[in-house]
Amino acid sequence: MNKLLHTILIVDDNPEFLDDLRAELEASKLFSQVLTTSNGLGALQLVAEQDIELALIDLLMPGMNGLATTAALHRFQPTLPIVIMSNEPGRQRITEAAQHAGARAFLSKAELLPLKLLDYFPFSF
Repeated sequence: MNKLLHTILIVDDNPEFLDDLRAELEASKLFSQVLTTSNGLGALQLVAEQDIELALIDLLMPGMNGLATTAALHRFQPTLPIVIMSNEPGRQRITEAAQHAGARAFLSKAELLPLKLLDYFPFSF
């Protein structure tokens, strides 16, 4: 098994959730770097500047929402695995919209477990 030294990006406008998830992922030691930003424009900038290997993007954000952010990131870096996350109901509708925008999956925020995220990397460990 390879060392798990990879970079993940979390995009969410809720600072408390963002800090909690970052802390959980850092504590898991599955990722060498956990980057965060509160909006879609910040995500585009970080993906342009960093070697990000997985992006978690909140569905509902002011300005550029999660679907628009996913579509823009997918156009810029088509191979980047993106997972849309939300607490919103309507899982089937959201999953279809997320995949249409270029996301690999939709997860409820309650399902975000560090080991589960490894399923969305394009390579094996």
